[in-house]
Amino acid sequence: MKKRFFYIISFLLIFCIEVLIALYVRDNFIRPYVGDMLVVVLVYSFVRIFLPTGIPRMSFYVFLFACFVEVLQYFRLVETLGITNRAARIILGSTFDWALFLDKKPLLLSVEHCILPEFAILWNFP
Repeated sequence: MKKRFFYIISFLLIFCIEVLIALYVRDNFIRPYVGDMLVVVLVYSFVRIFLPTGIPRMSFYVFLFACFVEVLQYFRLVETLGITNRAARIILGSTFDWALFLDKKPLLLSVEHCILPEFAILWNFP
């Protein structure tokens, strides 16, 4: 239960940061790159809430999901479906960039094996 609590806190904290980025940041670096990288960590934390012990190659599966979303952005899914709702456009994303593929896998590996376990130790979660 303590592990789940840790991932719930991680998820909520990252979600709040993402909402702040979506509402207040209008630049060419933080919103497209940092925001996308944080979404990958957000998805990872969300999955770990329900699977606190993890599954083999989970970071790889989250990476594949992130790549799938990027491919949907490449094919302009938001425009194809005619989505005009601002919140839905932000959640699905409407900007594709090849560089984002390179950002996600190293980030996931560092989150899964370095960053989150270190915070768990600091916060005294097993």
